Amino acid sequence: RDEDSVSPEDPAREHLARTHPLAMRILLEAQVFKLHWIHDYQGVCFPPEFEDIFESATKMIPSIITSIWRTVSVVLFVTKELIALLALVSSGGLVSADTEFEKEKRRRRLWKDYQREKYERLYDERVLVNRTRFTACDRSRALYELQRTPKALATLKQPPNNCTWPMVGVLVPETNLVLLAIFNLCPYSGRPVPDPLINEPVDMRTSLGADQWGDQLSAARLACWRTQVPLPVRA
Repeated sequence: RDEDSVSPEDPAREHLARTHPLAMRILLEAQVFKLHWIHDYQGVCFPPEFEDIFESATKMIPSIITSIWRTVSVVLFVTKELIALLALVSSGGLVSADTEFEKEKRRRRLWKDYQREKYERLYDERVLVNRTRFTACDRSRALYELQRTPKALATLKQPPNNCTWPMVGVLVPETNLVLLAIFNLCPYSGRPVPDPLINEPVDMRTSLGADQWGDQLSAARLACWRTQVPLPVRA
């Protein structure tokens, strides 16, 4: 068949976890494959319609005024520092060098200022994100890694055994592919196996539990989830 005529619903474009979930679940439990998660924290989703966002939207105008005031304060501070610097340069007088105690004192002050600024950025009122109908949304994609250990390869080559091992597998030489012959008559009624071709949204109500975070907005639950489970790259 012509490749251009292949439809998106063609089985060749579907993952094993979707077409044969029982076989994928058995391979995972036998540690032939290892499941990893790739988290996307740059997605956009829409909160439910019943969530009241107008209260948070009223904070937008005071936030803009605060932002303008802080900008003017920064300009005045920089101007004052420049005037002081020009006065020191034009004076031409001799200045004694700082002692080690003064250097250490300045170093500690700079470090405290840096830590305070880093903390205040987490609650910066100038940030206008999540004040409209769309909000940030976490999404996660599954990634299956083939384990090339002697145990995994030996498990893959074992003979079929009804529905406990309903397949015959072999590695394709010089590739990272596995050729499987699967017995299709075994039913599967367990939990759905994650499909790597689908970028599933993370359900905050299910993940955090309604008894703990159910009364909060979805954006607040999202922030609490990020606090509890850090990004893999940040860990």
